[in-house]
Amino acid sequence: RLAIVREGHGRYTLGQALTRLNTREVVLPPAVALSFVIELAGTLEAAHRADVVHGAITPGNVLLGADGASHLSDFG
Repeated sequence: RLAIVREGHGRYTLGQALTRLNTREVVLPPAVALSFVIELAGTLEAAHRADVVHGAITPGNVLLGADGASHLSDFG
């Protein structure tokens, strides 16, 4: 059996955060959005170097840490 164990990185996903922002008519600042993209691109690059493909990158698979960092989950 294969199992992947990860640390807890916050209780919200990017999808939940975007839904909350949308209902409050708040726009995600471009600098924050770009920060997420750059951080996740680095994560994907590391995964691809290890011959791991995610296959389902969605806002629901991006965990937001209390420190503002984003983490990719669900490499199923």
